[in-house]
Amino acid sequence: MQTTTYHPEWQTKRVNFILEKYPEEFWKGKTLLELGSHNGVIGEFFRTIGADVLSVEGRSENVNSIRERFPHLTVIEGNLDTPNWEYGDFDIIINFGLLYHLEHYHKEHLENCILHSDLMFLESVIFDSAQAELHRSEERYGNDQSLSGIGMVPSTKFVEDILKQNYVGFT
Repeated sequence: MQTTTYHPEWQTKRVNFILEKYPEEFWKGKTLLELGSHNGVIGEFFRTIGADVLSVEGRSENVNSIRERFPHLTVIEGNLDTPNWEYGDFDIIINFGLLYHLEHYHKEHLENCILHSDLMFLESVIFDSAQAELHRSEERYGNDQSLSGIGMVPSTKFVEDILKQNYVGFT
């Protein structure tokens, strides 16, 4: 995996976790959508082991940086805080650290991911609550923060309810 100064241990651990469940040979020929790709390191890694990767990133400066650093990785700029879906269907979606940076469309975002993939890896900041709720979080400006400056942190119940409503047999 390419080196990075942006949370290198976090990115390496996530990739290694995935590879423990789905080894390198699994990825050959798979279509992969990486959402909120920030620096492109994770998407580029899976591209190098055979996946056909599309990375979607909300900040133009990050998109430009990814294109410069990884010219063979397909990356587009897109605001993912929308109920609309224009990316198509994928074998796999990697959705790391994005959900809590959305201000408005958490439910629709998760439902779109579920509807348009066979497998999703989801990681987000959430808080433990028996209530399905979202808590507002004002974010400092940064190239890894919300596009609007406002994030909404979902509760475990909020995320679980969406998964239960959209996955048959989810418990």
